[in-house]
Amino acid sequence: MSPLLNNFTGAILLSLILLVSENSFASRTIRLVDVPSEVMTAIEKKFTGAKMLDAEVDQKKSKTIFEVEICHKKDLYEVTSTKAGKILNVDFAGTCA
Repeated sequence: MSPLLNNFTGAILLSLILLVSENSFASRTIRLVDVPSEVMTAIEKKFTGAKMLDAEVDQKKSKTIFEVEICHKKDLYEVTSTKAGKILNVDFAGTCA
């Protein structure tokens, strides 16, 4: 195998390894008490009286993102927030059981 082909193959393998490792931090479930107070306060302010059901933490582009599932007025939502409490997205997920 030529040195050029070896270098090219090595570069491709390294790129794949970096791509996989960058995306290898999967969402993981965390306890509600482990969600930063800034996140909980922001959700409570936007959804007064909501019941917090569960939470996940995720790493996206080197930022820590919190996803909290809530029940508010019989509707189920997934609220995505930064650690500082900035709500990034609210997805309707159905009705509460």
